Amino acid sequence: MSKLRKKCHECGADYLTVKKDARFCGTKCRKSYNNRRAVRGAELYDLFMASRYDRQWSDQNKIRSKMAALACHWNQQDQSRGFKSWQRPVVWLRDNCTWLAAQIMVATKSR
Repeated sequence: MSKLRKKCHECGADYLTVKKDARFCGTKCRKSYNNRRAVRGAELYDLFMASRYDRQWSDQNKIRSKMAALACHWNQQDQSRGFKSWQRPVVWLRDNCTWLAAQIMVATKSR
C-alpha cells in the first residue's frame, strides 16, 4: 500500500499514513483533540439544557447569546492554530449516534 501524506488536526505536523481517514499523527494528538472537544461539550451542555428547559431564566440571562459567544471564542482559538475543530453533524451522527441519524434520514425522505 502507498502511504498518504497528511497534516495532523491537532499539532499541524506532517505525517505519513496508509489510512485514508487518519486525522492525527499519534495517540497523544488524538487524545488531546478529543479531550478538548469533551470539555467544550460539557461546558455547552448545561447552557443548552437551561436554554431548552428553563426558558425564562435563560432569556433573562441571555444564555443563547452566551452560547454563541462561546462558540465564536472557540472558533477563533481554533483558527489561530490553523484548524477547524468541529465536524459537520452528519459525520458525527454517522459515527456516534446512529439512532438519531436514522430519524433524520426518515424525516428527510418524507418531505
